[in-house]
Amino acid sequence: MTRQSHSGTGPNIGGDQINADRQTNMGDGSIYNENVTHIHYADKAIPRHLTATPFIPDVFQGREEDLTAIRAKLVENNQPLLLVNGQGGIGKTSLAAKYWQAYQGYYAHTAWLYAPSRLDDALLMLALPLQVSFPDTMPTAQRLGVLQAAVANLTAPCLLIIDNANNAEELAQHWGFLHACTHYHILLTSRLNGFNGADHYPIAALPEAVALRVFNSHYPQHRTEDDGLFASIYQAVGGNTLVLELLAKNLAAVNANKVFYPLSQLLADLQQKGLLQLAKTKTVKVMGKGVLPALQAASPTDIIAALYDELEQITPLNEAEQRLLGNLAVLPAENWAYEDLADLLLSPDDDEEAFSDTLSGLAARGWLENSVQNGISHYKTSPVVQEITRHKNAERLPGYCAGLVAKLINKLAYENGSGHLLNASYTDAAVYCRHTETVTAGLPGNYNLGLLHEHIGRYHLTTGNLDKALRAFTDEHTVMAALHQREPDNLDVKNSLAIASQYLGYTHTTLGNLQQALRWYEELHCLAQELHATAPGHLDFKNGLAVACQYLGNTHTTLGDLQQALRWREEDYRLSQELHATAPDHLGFKDGLAVACQKLGNTHTSMGDLQQALRWYEDYHRLKQELHAASPGHLGFKNGLAIACQYLGNTHTTLGDLQQALRWYEERHRLAQELHAAAPGHLDFKNQLAVACQHLGNTHTTLGDLQQALCWYEDYRRLAQELHAAAPGHLGFKSELAAACSKLGNTHATLGDLQQALRWYEEFYYLIQELHAAAPDHLDFTNGLAIALIKLGQHYEQQGSLPLALDYYRQAQAILKELVAKSPLYVEFKESLAWVNGQLEELAGRA
Repeated sequence: MTRQSHSGTGPNIGGDQINADRQTNMGDGSIYNENVTHIHYADKAIPRHLTATPFIPDVFQGREEDLTAIRAKLVENNQPLLLVNGQGGIGKTSLAAKYWQAYQGYYAHTAWLYAPSRLDDALLMLALPLQVSFPDTMPTAQRLGVLQAAVANLTAPCLLIIDNANNAEELAQHWGFLHACTHYHILLTSRLNGFNGADHYPIAALPEAVALRVFNSHYPQHRTEDDGLFASIYQAVGGNTLVLELLAKNLAAVNANKVFYPLSQLLADLQQKGLLQLAKTKTVKVMGKGVLPALQAASPTDIIAALYDELEQITPLNEAEQRLLGNLAVLPAENWAYEDLADLLLSPDDDEEAFSDTLSGLAARGWLENSVQNGISHYKTSPVVQEITRHKNAERLPGYCAGLVAKLINKLAYENGSGHLLNASYTDAAVYCRHTETVTAGLPGNYNLGLLHEHIGRYHLTTGNLDKALRAFTDEHTVMAALHQREPDNLDVKNSLAIASQYLGYTHTTLGNLQQALRWYEELHCLAQELHATAPGHLDFKNGLAVACQYLGNTHTTLGDLQQALRWREEDYRLSQELHATAPDHLGFKDGLAVACQKLGNTHTSMGDLQQALRWYEDYHRLKQELHAASPGHLGFKNGLAIACQYLGNTHTTLGDLQQALRWYEERHRLAQELHAAAPGHLDFKNQLAVACQHLGNTHTTLGDLQQALCWYEDYRRLAQELHAAAPGHLGFKSELAAACSKLGNTHATLGDLQQALRWYEEFYYLIQELHAAAPDHLDFTNGLAIALIKLGQHYEQQGSLPLALDYYRQAQAILKELVAKSPLYVEFKESLAWVNGQLEELAGRA
C-alpha cells in the first residue's frame, strides 16, 4: 500500500501562536478548529482527542530545534512514521508530549498510547472512543482488523504517538497495522536504535549549558561558583536528563534549609561509589509513565534502577549479552570502534561473528548507542547503564571480566630487567593504561586485579608520572595485603605483596622520600625472608631475598651509612652467587649477580678503594657482556652493558687513564643511542643517553678540548630538559638538569665567559635548592647544594667580590661538615670540606 503524505507547517515555537479561530474544511462537510472537541461522521461524534491528553512537562528547554526537525521529517520529507529513539531518561517522552501540545491543532484527531509491553492491548484502547465494539469471543487479531477499518475512516491528518515502544517483537507483529494507517503521522518513542528500516530521529543529551539551566530550575539553591562541579557531574552521568533532574531534586530536598550535601560531595560519591550509593538521599517526586501518569514518590536510586528493570523485563538479556554488557560497564564510557572492542574482549578461541551479533543486538534494542564514523561501526554505553549493570551484576562481574583483565595484563607486560614493554608500543600502552585504570576502578579487588595495578604502576614509572605510579602501587599493596590476610599460607599472594612493597620503595626513592622508602624495603626484606624460609628450594624466592638486600644497600648508601650498605651488598652478592651456581643457565640470576658486582663496586668507590672497585666493575662488565651475547634483543641486558661501560670509564678517569676512560664512554654512548632509538618513549633509556653525553663532556674537558666538551654538555642539558618537562615530579631527571647546568657553568668559566658561567651556576643553585628541599635526607642532593655554593663562591672570588665569596664558602662549609659527620666514610665529602677550609683560610688572610 502506498503511504500518503500530508503537508502543513508547524507553529513558530516561542514566536507566533496558532490562531485559535482557524477553521479547516475536512473534505466531508465537517469543520473543526482549535476549540472543536468532536468531529461528526454521519451518526457518530468522534472526539478529536481519542485518548487522554499526555502530561506536558513543566520544564522544557533546549529541544526547540528537535521539535522543528521532527515536524519536518513527518511532513516535508514524506516520512509519516518516525522512531524517536534514545537512551532511557534522555527526554523522548517529554519531547513527544511537547510535539503533541505544539502541533495538535494541525490534526483532526490525536491519540497517545502507552505500550510498555503488549502493543495490541494499547492499540485496542482506541476502540472505545471510535465507538467500535467486538463480540466477546472475537480473537485479538480479528479485533485489530475491525479497529483498523474504523481508523481508516477517520478524517486526515491524524496523529498517533506510541510511547515506550521498546519491544521489537511486538512492533514486528503489528507493523502491518501501523503501515495501514496511511493518513496518520505516527511517532514511536523507543530505546530501539532502529527498526525494519523505519526513519528515526535520535535524541542526544542536552548541551551542558542547557542542562545546567534545567538543573537550576529543579535546584534553585545551586551557586554559580559550583558550575565547574556541575560540568563534572554532567560528564559522570553522560548528560542523562532524568538522572540530572533526580539529582537536582534530591539536592533541593536534602539542602532545603542548609547545605548538608554540597555538589563537591555529590561528585565525589558519583566518582568513587557510584550513582546508586549516594551518601544522602530523600524521597523526590517525578512524573510517571502511562496514559494518565501519576507523580511517583521514591528515592532517586530506586527510580533510576526501575528505569532499567523495565527495559530488561521487555528485552531479557541472555548470558552472552550480560557478559558483554558487564565488560562494557567497567571500560570507559566512550565511543568505541568495533575493532578496538574486539581487540580487548575477544580471545583467539572466541567466535567473532557471535560477538559481532551480540554487540549489534544490544545496540538495536537500546542498551548501547551505535553510529558509523568513516565507514567504521562504533558503540557506546552510557554511564548510567554502566552503573546499573555493575550494581546488578556485582557478584558475576569479576567472572565476566576475567578475560578482559588478563588481556590488559598482557598488553602492559614488561620485559624482565628493563622496564621495556613487550606487547605494545608506548603510544598504544598509554591508551591501554587509561582503559586499565577505569577497569580497576569498576571491579572488586582480586589477585589478577592486583597484578593489573602493578602493570599500571610500572607503565607510569617508565613514563615518569610518579604520582600515578605511587597510587597504582599503593592500590596493588592494598589488594594483596587483604588477600594475604585471608590466605596467609598462599605463597604467590605473599610474594606479590613483597613485590608491591619493592615498587613502593623504589617510587619513594625516586621521589626523594628515603625514610619512607627504607620502611618499604624493610617490609620487602621481611616478607622475602619468610618466603625463603618457607620454601628454601624455591629459587625465585631466594632471588627476591637477594633483591631486598640490594635495595636496602642502595638506600643506606644514599642515606650515607656505607658500613650498613656494604653489609647488605655483600649479602646480596652471596645469595646471587649461590643462585647462579645452582642455575648457571638462568639469565635472570646471572643478571642479579652482575648487579651485585656493580653495587659492591659503587660502595668501594665511595670508600675510596678504587682498585677493589675496578675489579668488581670488570666482573660486572664481563657478566653483562655474556648476557647481551646470550640475548642480544633483550634491552635490559644491553642497558646493563652500557652502564658497566660507564662505571669502567668513571674508575679509569679517577685513576688518571683518560684514553682508556674515553674508550669506555664512547662505547657507553653508542649503546645508549641504540637503546633510545629502540624505545624512544622509555624515559630511563633517554636519561642514560643524557648521562653518556655528560661523561663524554667530562672527559673532553679533562683532555683540554673545551669546545668539544661544550657540545656534549649542550646535548646533555637538552636531553635533561626534555626529561624534566616530560616528568617534572621525577627528582632524578631534575637532578640531571641541575648537573647539566653546573657543567655548562664550569665550561664557560674556563673559556672566560664569566657572565654566561654565572647564569648557569645560578640555574644550578636554583634547581639543587628545590631538590634538597624536596628530599633533605638525600645525600647526593645535599652534596650538590654544597657544590653549587662552592661554584658561586669561586665565581665571586674571581670577580674580586670577597665578601660574597666568603659567604658562599661558609654556607658550603656548614653543609659539608654535616655530611662528613653523618657519613665519615665518604672520601669525596672529606676532600670537599678540606678544599673549602683551605679557601676560607686563604681568603681570610687576603681580607
